[in-house]
Amino acid sequence: MPRPMAVIGITLYFVLTALFIINKTTVAVAALVVAIICFAVCMALKGVRGRVVIPAACLSIAAACVLFVTENEFHIKYVKAKAGDGLKVEAVMTDYPSAQNGKYEYPLKTTSINGEKVKTNIRLRWDKKLSAEPYDKVIMTLGLYKTEATGSSALYGISENMLLYVDNCDEIRTEKTEKKPIGYFIVKLRRYIKDSVFDFLPKDMGGLALGMLLGEKEYIPPSIRRNFNICGISHLFAVSGFHLSIFALSVFEILKRLRLNRRSASLITMFFVVFFTALTGFSVSCVRAAVMMLTMLLGIVVSRQADPLNSLGLAVLLICLFEPSNAASVGLMLSVAATLGIFILARPLDGFLKRRIKTLPKGLRAPLYAVGGIFAMSVGASVFTMPIAALLFGRVSPSAPLANIMMMSAASFAVISGAFIPVFAGTGFFSFFSKIAALASGVALKYLVWISEKIASLPFASVNADEKYIKLCMVFALVIFAAALLLAGFNKRLTAFAAGLSAIVFAAGMLSYGIFCGGVTKITVFDVGNGSSVVVSNGDRAAVIGCGGNNTATYKIENKLDSLGVKSIEFMLLPRPLGTETSAAHEVLSEFKADKVVIPERDEELSHISLLCEPVYSGNVSSKLWQNAEIKYVGDPSGGAAYLDIDGTTVLFTFGPGSDVKNIPPSFLSADILYCRQKPPEGLEAEKFGLVVISGDEKSEEAASAINSKGGRAYSVSLFGDTVITTSGSSVCKIDTEYSLKLVNA
Repeated sequence: MPRPMAVIGITLYFVLTALFIINKTTVAVAALVVAIICFAVCMALKGVRGRVVIPAACLSIAAACVLFVTENEFHIKYVKAKAGDGLKVEAVMTDYPSAQNGKYEYPLKTTSINGEKVKTNIRLRWDKKLSAEPYDKVIMTLGLYKTEATGSSALYGISENMLLYVDNCDEIRTEKTEKKPIGYFIVKLRRYIKDSVFDFLPKDMGGLALGMLLGEKEYIPPSIRRNFNICGISHLFAVSGFHLSIFALSVFEILKRLRLNRRSASLITMFFVVFFTALTGFSVSCVRAAVMMLTMLLGIVVSRQADPLNSLGLAVLLICLFEPSNAASVGLMLSVAATLGIFILARPLDGFLKRRIKTLPKGLRAPLYAVGGIFAMSVGASVFTMPIAALLFGRVSPSAPLANIMMMSAASFAVISGAFIPVFAGTGFFSFFSKIAALASGVALKYLVWISEKIASLPFASVNADEKYIKLCMVFALVIFAAALLLAGFNKRLTAFAAGLSAIVFAAGMLSYGIFCGGVTKITVFDVGNGSSVVVSNGDRAAVIGCGGNNTATYKIENKLDSLGVKSIEFMLLPRPLGTETSAAHEVLSEFKADKVVIPERDEELSHISLLCEPVYSGNVSSKLWQNAEIKYVGDPSGGAAYLDIDGTTVLFTFGPGSDVKNIPPSFLSADILYCRQKPPEGLEAEKFGLVVISGDEKSEEAASAINSKGGRAYSVSLFGDTVITTSGSSVCKIDTEYSLKLVNA
């Protein structure tokens, strides 16, 4: 077997990742049984037994299943079982707190819960600053609850070991830790770097520089982060191969210029790689890059050339064996997929381009070689990461190759020059060099912000792929490409033809969907417990009606708006100053500007909203959303009612189970669809509506059942999950198999 680590490591990693996405122990057990049976059959068949790849792959699949079951049953479920109220929790503060909206957020790692040894990461929000430093002990009495996130948010919680969230903290005290671990000094160094960068760069540019240097995204302005996401270059904020290769290769070249031989330079660079990985907090994507870099450098020391795919397989194998939940890291998924794309697709494409450029005049070759290399890497990485982005984020970025060509060189320059800021900061006279570095880095960062804004504004810069039709086209395109690779044995010409055909199929799918389905409006009702969170969208335009519920509300609303490519919310309605309608409002408005925010009346509970926008205080509002879409709102103390008209399809929104039907205008009561929370208002004959969608907890399920028993059509999002109503102007409903409700022409 020429590449044992590639077969074993990559197979184990992808199977383990798939199991965390599916998140079913029964599936893992079934896959384990099948893998063992296949291994036994391979061993029994002499012809197959000699081909070590297949038995090795079977054993890797079996090992992945065992790792998943062990992690899920004996760690994840064990930690989640500790949820409850009034718990005595002992923890260690792992970093300095971040301050936002008048509160401090403390990253903590628990050591015990109610006297039992439990290790998990939690985030504590507290309105006071604790007299504690990193790695000091924190003792609290609080409530811990199981996270209810789904999709990429759930995977993030698993990979970061954040399985519980904090609520109702009643008591808190701290104890100093005299003997600090080595991690304390790493945290102090990160703090010094952050302070140095902000001393020499303005807040926005400093936040962007920190995101690119250390992967700290919390200081990056939302508008900049969103433009980078749309352009498909958000990998600049995930400290991985790009950053590590820049710094490690720079150190290696400097050492060589100091006349050190290659072996000595490699050994010193290996120590730097370990140090830099620790500085980034051992993020899994950086660890992956570090293992590959260390393998390459070790090859130089022992005079052997490391195979890239073997190095990648070894990296993911070690990462998963050390901590199986690392396989759930979305950052690692994108990092591994991009690396595979560079090795498998980018290198042949780069060679093809170089052969064509070689025929051009000499003066054009050098710049075109550089551009061609960046283009090839971007295409390879984009093609392989596209399915992950579509599956987890519901969006792909066709503009990524263009953005990478125009931004990667400037990004490299910004990172290198930005790294010199903390080196000379606080050195007295020599701090002048920090000013020069900050000036150089600032110019490059401003260019990145400007060009990302321009590219993000282009048509089809980012495409919504959160549709079954788009995903089906993507799967079909990938099957064509995979079949060509298998049948042709990696024949270069057929591979290139298959790649081109796959791209055409996918592009045709996106274009046809845009032509035939681009004008529809979607009403997404989120399952956020006892709360109201609804997004009405048409293309990249959106309105938010109600913005509250449990701890998943913020993520679900922001994720939906991000997948749509929304740059600003056209209309937001906050009908009552209660958490059921407003708990996520501040964070959503911090991320997305809103053209118009409607609040029935001034209330102290919502005063913080005025710091982010200029609300319209009115209990009687009529607003045009987009062509043929209009919303009206009439307020009252119980929450009032809103009436949405989308080219003839009408929706009545009520926000409280205690709403008074007498205060709802009679014209609103003739709506095609009724949305309510927990149950319809008393006196309202809900069964007469064409469709009733109810958000809330178990009570909403009872209310839906009661409506259905009277001949109505009602759905509880508590039972069916997030519900999507799609319309282009009709009032007849049908339901598909995934509980996505579609309005079709009568």
